[in-house]
Amino acid sequence: MQIVEPIRDEYVLEDILRYLKYKNANTEYQQYMIDRNYIMLYLGFNSGLRISDIVKLRCGDIDNDHFRIREKKTKKWQTIYLNQTVADELNNYINRYEMKKSDYLFTSRTKDKVTGKKKPITTKRAYQIIKHEIEPLFDVERIGTHTLRKTFGYMYYKQTHDIAMLQQLFNHSSEKITLAYIGITDDAKNDARRSFSVLNKRI
Repeated sequence: MQIVEPIRDEYVLEDILRYLKYKNANTEYQQYMIDRNYIMLYLGFNSGLRISDIVKLRCGDIDNDHFRIREKKTKKWQTIYLNQTVADELNNYINRYEMKKSDYLFTSRTKDKVTGKKKPITTKRAYQIIKHEIEPLFDVERIGTHTLRKTFGYMYYKQTHDIAMLQQLFNHSSEKITLAYIGITDDAKNDARRSFSVLNKRI
């Protein structure tokens, strides 16, 4: 089983988001897919939510700078607050496509046979977007849908060093689990090996 990694370089992350946001489109639907993919990944990087929770979001779940969800994995209800810049991007996207409250935020071409409304994209499709849009074009390896959540955690920890809060945000049972999850434990082990030599001199 391949271990999924966070994106550790903030400049690479910025390049990825700029690429996703400013791609060229030939049709209206292509433009929608570009906007959809950008906002979906932008929200993932900035919220720390699992992709399974992101793809199920509806327009009516959003209330300006926050939304309330029931996590698929834990079954717990959470109110998620967003940075105002992130909230503005999300609300602009909703307004641009004149979404109704019952609409999913990130839809596919497939329609529900009963309601006729577009279905949300699947987690499998989200994975394909990440692998095909990001991995081949940028110097990043071992990425997947969990990369969004792990990158949020990694960047949050690097900026704040508040592992206790991050543990709570992720609903982890210990700080040790959180550090390992976001790749900090691996970083520390790698740094330890780089800085150590049994003789500390050339032979």
